[in-house]
Amino acid sequence: MRHPSLFDRMFSNSRRGKRQVAARQFATRSFATGPRSLRHAGLEALEARNMLAIITVNGAGGADFTTIGAAIAAASNHDTIQVAAGTYNENLTIGATLTSLTIEGAGSGNTAADTIIDAGGGVGIDIQASGASAGDRLTIEGLHVQNYTDGIFFNTAASHITLGNVTTDGSGAGGSNIGIEVHNSAVLGDLLLNNVQSTDNSVGFRVATTGSVDGLTIQGSAFDNDNIGLYTNGASGSTTNQNDFTTISVTGTSFSNDTLKGLYVEKLDHATFDSIVVDHSGTSGGGSAGIDINLKYGAYQNITIQNS
Repeated sequence: MRHPSLFDRMFSNSRRGKRQVAARQFATRSFATGPRSLRHAGLEALEARNMLAIITVNGAGGADFTTIGAAIAAASNHDTIQVAAGTYNENLTIGATLTSLTIEGAGSGNTAADTIIDAGGGVGIDIQASGASAGDRLTIEGLHVQNYTDGIFFNTAASHITLGNVTTDGSGAGGSNIGIEVHNSAVLGDLLLNNVQSTDNSVGFRVATTGSVDGLTIQGSAFDNDNIGLYTNGASGSTTNQNDFTTISVTGTSFSNDTLKGLYVEKLDHATFDSIVVDHSGTSGGGSAGIDINLKYGAYQNITIQNS
């Protein structure tokens, strides 16, 4: 029996998504059109809350929108945006007011069958939003991001986020591009990276000096062919850097062919690296190493590397 593909679901749901958006807007407008009984208003509120739209995007037309940015602007909490294959020349921001949004692309490769975001030398995806809970997450999957300064960028407080089957491809971007950047004002919790490929960057995954992550899970991913695969900076003005990169689990992940270092950490606490591969990393440059644990300005404990 043939199971429907993403595109079957996308375009069979296109009309339904439009009806849901329209119904939600109608329900919202109805509150301002005069008196309503309490019971009627309550039913409308419930209907509006449960109208979770499936919004479709296709740059060639025939969908709800031709750009991902327009779809994000039209979305509400818990909506799903399905993006057809193609190249989208966009710089995306998922604002903090959106909760548990899902963006589904067609694939993270670099072919006509995949969904490619070309950032034009800027930030690819700026994530400012969160999921509602560990079981109700903000999810981005099936995307290939290229030609950026930062492929995926965090610089606010956010939590319950999943990146799945996502590629940040720094080849051809030049300069000091970073695949995934946790910048100085970021305070992240419960970040999950599943089958993420962050390759050919200056740094594959970076936590900046005052950036913070409490709860990071990386599984089945690769930070290969970078200058540094994973890099965390410690803040010299702090004595509690252990709180800024803690509760870390990395399994089945590669940090290979990274020129300077596979992993370089100045802050790392309560961390387990299981079944990781570091192969032909640290082959060139001053202080080069496959794994460099150089903890600074904090009290660290419970760091395990095993089965690797």
